[in-house]
Amino acid sequence: MLKLSKNEPELKEYFFALEINLDQIKSAIWAVEGNQVQILSLGETQSWQEEEELLDCVDLCLSSAV
Repeated sequence: MLKLSKNEPELKEYFFALEINLDQIKSAIWAVEGNQVQILSLGETQSWQEEEELLDCVDLCLSSAV
């Protein structure tokens, strides 16, 4: 993002990363600072087996990253 003035703080965009495997879900929060990707937080890995569990496990995994 562009700084509009010297006194105005630079606005940052934060992103979620979500990796869904056949039995596990992993998450992270990341941002770009300068030209570098910065991993800010990692969520707890969640295991899942049934399709019905997937959404709840994604929610838990993302929530633990925050």
